[in-house]
Amino acid sequence: MGGSPSRALLRDASDAATSGKTELQWSSRGLLPVVPPTFVATLLGSSLTDVDLSGNSITQLPASFGQLVALERLSIDRNQLTELPYSFYKLVNLRALDASHNQLTHLLPTFCQLASLERLWLQHNQLTALPDEFGHLTALHSVYVQNNLITALPVSIVLLPVLEVLDTSDNKLTRLPEEWNTTHRLKTLRLARNGINELPAGLGHCTTIETLSLQSNRLVEIPKSFRALINMHNLGLSSNRIGDFQALSGMIHLHVLTYTQNRLERVDATLFTLTHLVYLDLSENGLTDLPPTPDETDTTTTTAGWASLVALQELHLANNKLSHLPLGLETLPAMKFLDVVNNVLDEISPLMGSLKTLETVWLQGNKLKTLPSEINGWTKLSTLLLDRNDLEALPSSFLSLRGLSTLSIDRKSFALLEPDIVRFCSALPAFELFGL
Repeated sequence: MGGSPSRALLRDASDAATSGKTELQWSSRGLLPVVPPTFVATLLGSSLTDVDLSGNSITQLPASFGQLVALERLSIDRNQLTELPYSFYKLVNLRALDASHNQLTHLLPTFCQLASLERLWLQHNQLTALPDEFGHLTALHSVYVQNNLITALPVSIVLLPVLEVLDTSDNKLTRLPEEWNTTHRLKTLRLARNGINELPAGLGHCTTIETLSLQSNRLVEIPKSFRALINMHNLGLSSNRIGDFQALSGMIHLHVLTYTQNRLERVDATLFTLTHLVYLDLSENGLTDLPPTPDETDTTTTTAGWASLVALQELHLANNKLSHLPLGLETLPAMKFLDVVNNVLDEISPLMGSLKTLETVWLQGNKLKTLPSEINGWTKLSTLLLDRNDLEALPSSFLSLRGLSTLSIDRKSFALLEPDIVRFCSALPAFELFGL
């Protein structure tokens, strides 16, 4: 039985070679610890450009594997490889290599002679470093090395002229190369869940970046040079120690900003310059207030305040220390989702009834005693969560929320409501009582 997968592989390889096929799909076909050397001999001179050997528990490839010089795409992911053959550098036409989910501990310097390589997947291995010569892979535009043990990136990585995507999440990086002004096409840089405590100012020269993930590092500040990142669309800063908001002022095309679990105690009017924001999460900081819309008589600013955030649809402010919502929040023209869970709000301003686009409101864990009658303006509201408050009543206008389908409230508060409101709540499709 032990030789059966090998014989089957050689048979299929022979069939592919003699029939002129360009693909050999041999994924998850059985236990195949070692690919026999005759596999390479069988395919020499064939038309094969695409070979898939993924998911077969392979521990070793033939030393002669590099003789398959016609290969353009190779999938050897989900095996048990600890190294790649020395001859790999001979695969001069290889454009895509997936060697993810193996046990690779290193890459030989000669690997960086794969001049045609465009896409490289090495995630979920045991790599501690990338070769210093990595910058010689000049055709690379996508590199995925997340979930390894890499402590530093080779300086040459910033010399990759067409690099667009670099994912180094879930490694052990503590620092980055200083200069990034040679990465003229980099759009996506993922650095989440490392140990980075400082970002190089030179990263601000990489003005093509659209997505930057920095979650779960040890950052205490964002370099002022980041104001030049005018093409940034998605910025993840969660789970760091950052207290300054001003460094974001130049990111005028930012769509998504996650700034949770930091040391942000104050947000200034810089926020109002981010006029393309669609999603903003400031949860789990030390915020006691948010900037109000500037008074019309304020000649020090030209911003329209909250009303300038014309695209903002989702705002998360949970687990802060907010005692009130800022003046002007009610002017957000596109707001659909408002989350202010676990703050210290004791009232909701009647002006908030102007948010006619609201669909979901989370108000759990505050000190609210009632809601303003103006909530009848929330004509599109479908979800309202009110549990863990001090509610004593709900306004009669609550009955006008005909689109409401989901409601949560404390049992003790529910007992105090007027009978018609009790009946209304009880008839909702998703109604949940909390507490004794």
